[in-house]
Amino acid sequence: MIRILFILAVLTGVLSGCDPAENITNIPNIPFQTQVNLNDIDFQRLRQPNGYALLPQNEAGYKGVIIYTPDGSSTYYAFERACTFDPTEPCETVEVDDSELFLVDKCCGSTFDWNGNVQGGPAQRPLLRYNIARQNNILIISNN
Repeated sequence: MIRILFILAVLTGVLSGCDPAENITNIPNIPFQTQVNLNDIDFQRLRQPNGYALLPQNEAGYKGVIIYTPDGSSTYYAFERACTFDPTEPCETVEVDDSELFLVDKCCGSTFDWNGNVQGGPAQRPLLRYNIARQNNILIISNN
């Protein structure tokens, strides 16, 4: 009986340490609110279907923000650029793939679709999504 309990205790400890999500560090919460003017020449792509823009780390989020619009007029998404696999690793930054068909972290190889969902690689969680609202031609992006 003691032997069975010992084996169960060892198996429980070993199996609980095999969770692939355990290697994911939380993304540090950097409070921010920023605005994007859709009339600004730097953001004209956000007025076209499948348009996107990248905001740098010093403007929004922990490692910056990717803004995406599937329709170019009413639906917008804002995602953190820190990869969910190991977000505090300096090279773990999500970019738009050269094909512009998906998002990729070239450091760990994780790929994400334009909804932020994991498509491949070691990441187990979708990209962190931020609040985004449109007021006339201004997008307001925040994490609060």
